[in-house]
Amino acid sequence: MQTNETGFTLIELMIVVLIIGILVALGLPSYQNYLRQSKYAEVIAVAAPAKVAVEMCIHQNFAAAPCDAGAQGIPVFGGSRYVSTVAITDGVITVTPRDLEGLLPAHTYILRPNGGPLAAAQDGGVQGATATATAATTPIRWAVEGGCIGA
Repeated sequence: MQTNETGFTLIELMIVVLIIGILVALGLPSYQNYLRQSKYAEVIAVAAPAKVAVEMCIHQNFAAAPCDAGAQGIPVFGGSRYVSTVAITDGVITVTPRDLEGLLPAHTYILRPNGGPLAAAQDGGVQGATATATAATTPIRWAVEGGCIGA
């Protein structure tokens, strides 16, 4: 009696391993960027309460100059697992991440306020109550610098 053995040949198994290796090589960098972005989301989230505090300061003073951490009602923010420091100087918020799990201090997140009361205060033609009403209702726009991709 003759028995037929079935199974995969060595060549077939090597081809499967090669295909899996190529898929891993293509997918791993994307996955690492995804992980870095998810950690960087905490860096961005830490800036949110600082934005609110700076916006209130700017609306009250019609300028960003007095808006520093520890002054004008702006609290001093501490770090977190992925955030080393949060600095606020003249309304500019700088969040520096820790050197941890793919994030680097070079991935600094910077927010610069512009528009809103700052623009109304710089407009020489608008005076008095009109300037106050315009500044109170005009939102502040934020220029964003920094990031964690491609660094």
